[in-house]
Amino acid sequence: MIGAERRNRLGRVSLDAIWSDGGRLTLLQLRALYAVANEGSFAAAAVALGCSQPAVSQRIASIERRLGVVLVRRMSGQRQVRLTEAGAALVNAAEQVQVILRTATRHIQDMRDGREPTVRIGVFSSVAVRVMPLVLAAMRTQQIPCRIKPIEVDDDVRLQELLRFGEIDIAFVIFPLQTGEAHGLELFSDPFILLAPAQSPLASVPRIRPADLRGLPMVCLTSEEIEVAAELRRQGIEPNWVFGTDKIHVVEPLVAADVGYSIVPQLALGQRYPGVTRFSLSEIVSPREIGIAWPPHHPRLGLLLRVADVIRGVCADPSEILPPIDEPGRAPVNHRMLRLQ
Repeated sequence: MIGAERRNRLGRVSLDAIWSDGGRLTLLQLRALYAVANEGSFAAAAVALGCSQPAVSQRIASIERRLGVVLVRRMSGQRQVRLTEAGAALVNAAEQVQVILRTATRHIQDMRDGREPTVRIGVFSSVAVRVMPLVLAAMRTQQIPCRIKPIEVDDDVRLQELLRFGEIDIAFVIFPLQTGEAHGLELFSDPFILLAPAQSPLASVPRIRPADLRGLPMVCLTSEEIEVAAELRRQGIEPNWVFGTDKIHVVEPLVAADVGYSIVPQLALGQRYPGVTRFSLSEIVSPREIGIAWPPHHPRLGLLLRVADVIRGVCADPSEILPPIDEPGRAPVNHRMLRLQ
């Protein structure tokens, strides 16, 4: 795929301009330009479209004549091509048209088959566990006529890509958004939490300070490694990773076994594990900002906004979603150990 940064330098092109009397562009022409941008050459675009190379060249030349600009330049001595700024802007609009038509076709098929429209919501695992059950319950209560299909992807960048290409309709994302091609709504802050063995000296300190984290052996949740490391280094702390895992449910048992400490988002915490304390690091590590995003030109935009409003209501009180943590200096009582004594 052609890079979003290169496509977006001129911002979005008004879709009205594509159908104006001065433009009169056809979908075949836009598909040809889009194929050239993605395949990198006229020959490869022709193969992808199932037509001849001269047909591809003719369609793009026709656009250039109508708009009075050069869209594609052949690179000297090579078969590869590159888009001009005007070409990149038009490809960006062509991509939006394709997504809109693909999404509209899917919803029309639902109508034809007598099914309620399906709203596909992209989620990462902690949202799937903590938020989506509440959203589904609220959707039933409010009787919104659609089916909700959660699609779990533990990669925020990938979720935003799926949203841009119409593979999902709404995405839970980490703000700020990576693209300007979506509308977004921030929902709540998700603080980072220090998981410490109950017998750790930190369990009795009144307040966790940056100096307390220096040199601590750390169990790394790999999905958060880059962000956590950047925040610690901002405080002058070089993280001391001793173990890494991509499974959040493994982290607290490792901390309880005294393998090390760990820093994880509060939303990702599971059931309490004996021998582990949970302290907020909001004064040291900036929280994640959780929100949702949706495409501004979705053919069922009114329905998406109703679903988004339900999600906003569910997340209005984060204390009902975020799992409990402890106060510094007051380690939780280990009731299992008390029963054994």
